[in-house]
Amino acid sequence: MGNKKIWINSDLKELISYENLSMPFISSVDCFDDYFMNEWSCHWHNEFEFGIVMKGSVEYTIYNGQCATAVQTLNEGDGIFINANSLHSARGIGKGSKLASCVFPVTFFRPVPFRSSLLLFNKPQLSGLPLYKNNEADRGLLSAIKELCGISETETGYELHCIEIVCRICRLLTIRIHDEDLHAPENRSVQEQRTRDILSYIHDNYSRALNIGDIAKAVCISRTECFRSFRAVIGKTPAEYLTEYRLSKAAALLSDTDRTVSDICFSCGFNDPSYFSKVFREKSGLTPGIYRKKFRRYQPRSAPPPERSLTPI
Repeated sequence: MGNKKIWINSDLKELISYENLSMPFISSVDCFDDYFMNEWSCHWHNEFEFGIVMKGSVEYTIYNGQCATAVQTLNEGDGIFINANSLHSARGIGKGSKLASCVFPVTFFRPVPFRSSLLLFNKPQLSGLPLYKNNEADRGLLSAIKELCGISETETGYELHCIEIVCRICRLLTIRIHDEDLHAPENRSVQEQRTRDILSYIHDNYSRALNIGDIAKAVCISRTECFRSFRAVIGKTPAEYLTEYRLSKAAALLSDTDRTVSDICFSCGFNDPSYFSKVFREKSGLTPGIYRKKFRRYQPRSAPPPERSLTPI
């Protein structure tokens, strides 16, 4: 399939570029060893996403609030469906974990007869669904996802093959979720939107001094509600997330630029290089200098940026 080009904007929305607009479908195989802390950080996108673990194990987290947030560990052969506009993250467990994934937009089915069927599983209550190879009800879906991820653009009838398998996946998914309990917490949408606002503000302002009062004021809620909503959805405090986000930004700069460690420290919102080195080592197990030597991907400034980065940079 074509290369998957993904960008993350300031509010964690994943922006996917389709090389062939007449066939808005992308697949890729990703090794989690290539990402900071083997992780794709919390993000969302307008597309449906399907994945299948090709090697090792992958842990998916779907953020819907304290009552609904789910962590699913998928082993080789297992897979997952992520609904459009759902906040989620993923990380590889162990070395060499690989995931084959494919995405296509809700608008893939423009003809009216298809759209009515699509609405059966495009519901806000259904953020995602794990698929297990040992579950007989999931085997057909997993087989179809694997086939879809393996289609070659050079084969005869490529577009027809894609449409055929996408239709099969959607039909099987509709059957699979028919009996699923889709009751969501009443306050989920409010808390989730507040969390998106908090995330957006952190991503726009992480490089300067921030405290919980600044964040709460910016999104027009109380400090207490700021803590409550964010923790209910993400499972950590805004301050904890801010530190982790700053570290992910720093890791990307260490790998992809020749800027000094001190310069990276200050540009990522840390005001003390010693403290920066300390928390970086606590999180990654490596000092910033050693991390740079191990994961250097620096390219000349004239070269294009990496095509995929799920750690916002």
